[in-house]
Amino acid sequence: MASTTVNGEVGGSAARTGGKRGTGRVGDAASGDLVFTSACRLVRDQSETLSASDAKSLPSIKVSWDQKLSTYIYRTKRFLLSSERVSISGIGMAITSVVMCAEILRNEGFVDIVSIETSMLKSKAQNAPAHQKPVVEIVVERTPQFHERMEAENAARAARRPDRERRAATGAPSGRRGGGNARSAADARPHPRDGEEESEENEDAEHE
Repeated sequence: MASTTVNGEVGGSAARTGGKRGTGRVGDAASGDLVFTSACRLVRDQSETLSASDAKSLPSIKVSWDQKLSTYIYRTKRFLLSSERVSISGIGMAITSVVMCAEILRNEGFVDIVSIETSMLKSKAQNAPAHQKPVVEIVVERTPQFHERMEAENAARAARRPDRERRAATGAPSGRRGGGNARSAADARPHPRDGEEESEENEDAEHE
């Protein structure tokens, strides 16, 4: 992966990552609460041209650390059904979720990573702490196999739905974790993909 440095692009990812709930919230850059201090962009190759205005026009997903990762994976897939590229960004503690979202989709063959942009934000407010927060924005594009993989995933989900409905009707446990109260502390921690099916169903219900 070749690299290209972008110096102080006002209106880049740092200016577009505000207004989200949770620790990832940074406020509205347009209001003057935040200032863009530095940036570096890594692109897929030297011929790749993705200006700040191009990135700003892309469908954008703002990731918060306190939301399920599966929610953002699902939303990215939904955006890619109608758009070739999607921007995924996050601040501070949300950066890990941004990277995991992009890498899970890439490893499963849904997307290729076009560019990764990093930057730092600091507050200009008088009473604000004098610390900076890191920002990352990853632009992904769907692969040629994206629609084929989506069809296979939807078919598999449809095949599982009757079994889930049967378990719900009988009150039987799903058995995903083995059931019971004997789960270890490691098992009790949420897996990045846990709840993806539930998130997809909830998102579908909201759009209907």
